[in-house]
Amino acid sequence: MMQYLCYISNINIRIIDMRGTIMSISTKEYFLQIFELDKDIEKITEQLEFLRYKLSSPSSSSIGLGVQQSRNIHASQDLLVKIIILEEELSSAKERLMETEINIRKIIHPLPPMQRITMTWRYIVRITWKEIAKKMDKSEMQIMRYHKAALTTLDEIHKF
Repeated sequence: MMQYLCYISNINIRIIDMRGTIMSISTKEYFLQIFELDKDIEKITEQLEFLRYKLSSPSSSSIGLGVQQSRNIHASQDLLVKIIILEEELSSAKERLMETEINIRKIIHPLPPMQRITMTWRYIVRITWKEIAKKMDKSEMQIMRYHKAALTTLDEIHKF
């Protein structure tokens, strides 16, 4: 997982990774990151669930004698450390997700209403094109046209 800072200006969107590398990316590339963040959060959550299950399972909490008991304690401590690290990663990923959602709202704000609504449904609410079309009582093709027009407008505004 790459951590980054995002700066949005009237010129472009810049991503600065933790090594200090600056990249300019297109609106679409930036918006698609929200889906990657969702995947990261889901993956970390699944890992946490597994480790918590493993920690609470009878085999990890059974009390043996001597060396076995010592191994169980160390194994439990290792699991707890992994859980703490993953919880920090999860918190960081959720924070980046919220920041990205806020940035997307700022980016799409100047769009005409139908384009802004389309972009909101797609990248903030994160529903499928079919669901957006149904909610907006439009064809999927029309929703795709709104989306394409929005990206074109935003790329012109931000001069990518």
